[in-house]
Amino acid sequence: MKAMLIKDWKLMKGQKQFVFILCIFLAVFGATSNNLGFLISYMTLMATIFSISTISYDEYNNGMVYLLALPISRRKYVEEKYLFCLLTSLIVSAVSLIVTLGIGIVRSTNATPEDLVLSAAVALGMGALICGFMLPIQLKFGPEKSRIAMAVMGAAIFAIAYVMAWIGKRMGTDMENVLQNFNNLSEGVVAVGAVVICLAVLLISIFISVHVMEKREF
Repeated sequence: MKAMLIKDWKLMKGQKQFVFILCIFLAVFGATSNNLGFLISYMTLMATIFSISTISYDEYNNGMVYLLALPISRRKYVEEKYLFCLLTSLIVSAVSLIVTLGIGIVRSTNATPEDLVLSAAVALGMGALICGFMLPIQLKFGPEKSRIAMAVMGAAIFAIAYVMAWIGKRMGTDMENVLQNFNNLSEGVVAVGAVVICLAVLLISIFISVHVMEKREF
């Protein structure tokens, strides 16, 4: 797995143009905007999506066939991808947090360290959910068809949410009261619930991805 991690780091390191654009965005946004929390979220999510795209590089020119001919199982390949994506999200989130803390001190913005740490934690959670949803789709459909699959999934999620809201309204459920009850929950309960949801999504996603890889033919 260590060799696979090094390979993916090398792939990302080779995309110097993309990294350069991110650094420029970080510098310009940090110098002109007071919404430093958004900066952390943006950098973390972009890094997460970019790390998922390494699957496309693996499949380029039948590269996946060569990789699976090496002493690495399909399960290990899947586990490495999740580990790599989560590590990338964590590192970029930490670096962005440190940079924004420095910007906040230099520019004397209204963003408090507590707010920035919370933004980094939320961004990590969103990154984990993106990994959980996108990796199985990317492994199943490949780089081209996965875009269509993601669009279909997004439409399906929207439709399900709309139907649930409609059913709730027909049953006399006051959605405003439901949302208010969530707002009344303590920060600790919300944090624990968010962690449990992220872990559950990741575990289910890994199970699905392993199944997809074991059934897929290259």
